[in-house]
Amino acid sequence: MKNKKSKSLIRFFFRNRVEDVSFLPFFRIAIGFFSLIHFLLIIPDFGTLYGKDSIINGAIMSSFKPATIPNLTQTTDFLLGWANLSDKATMSIVVIIYSILCVFLILGFLTRYAAFFLIILHIIIFKGSILYSYGADSITSIALFYCFVFPLGTMYSLDHILFDKKIVSPSPYRKILQLHLCLIYVSSGFVKLTGMDWRSGEAIWQAIHQIRHNILLDVNYDVIGNYPVLAILFSWSVLLIELFYPLLVFKSNIRNYGLILICLLHIGIAVSLGLYYFSLLMIIINVTAFLNLNSKYLSKNFE
Repeated sequence: MKNKKSKSLIRFFFRNRVEDVSFLPFFRIAIGFFSLIHFLLIIPDFGTLYGKDSIINGAIMSSFKPATIPNLTQTTDFLLGWANLSDKATMSIVVIIYSILCVFLILGFLTRYAAFFLIILHIIIFKGSILYSYGADSITSIALFYCFVFPLGTMYSLDHILFDKKIVSPSPYRKILQLHLCLIYVSSGFVKLTGMDWRSGEAIWQAIHQIRHNILLDVNYDVIGNYPVLAILFSWSVLLIELFYPLLVFKSNIRNYGLILICLLHIGIAVSLGLYYFSLLMIIINVTAFLNLNSKYLSKNFE
């Protein structure tokens, strides 16, 4: 019996699945593009947020961040202090380096090195200024860590062309990402379930009444005021999707419907809370983790 369970576990992780064949390049390109676009959109305010004259005093910011993580100013002073560069020039160098690393990741050129330095720079920028950081930055850090750990340069990459990287089975790596997502959603669901505000629907009321300055769609929520049961319905919908996430995504005959529900959940978060980048990133990761990524050309190589 024990031997049978071990074989089942090994098969669960390591069995080659045709639907996984494009996972590695898809994940690399998707995370690379997201990281680049997300970063490019903050460039106009980059110096104001992360430079020496940022809108929040550096000493105040440092009191909130972990002591083990330097902020961007501390890092640039240590590495570039000898050059006597202006703050604007230093910030420009950081922007160029971050952008180049993202492009290297997208193209699959020196992929593992690009991912390694990108995650370090990402943590220094966003975790070093923790008061500006939110969920999208944390999930991006996790995704970049997987870009470093997974052999992403083995398919559809310059590494594969230039260095003859051997194609590997993507299935075990995809399974790791899938299980991590299950842990994230189920633990989030359990935390919500322990709080009365989610069971009563109050959490939905709190969400839609927050002061928001970045809402693209001005949605009228009067209907929820007229029918308060809708808040309870929406709240329990979130709870059930998160708690039963593994069933929705691992049950093959309902997986596509499960993905649609999860995408709708994050679209709702984007519309109601204005967390557009977080929602887009979670949709990208879910689609990458569970969508059938089969293609005839790659299937031939995979087999």
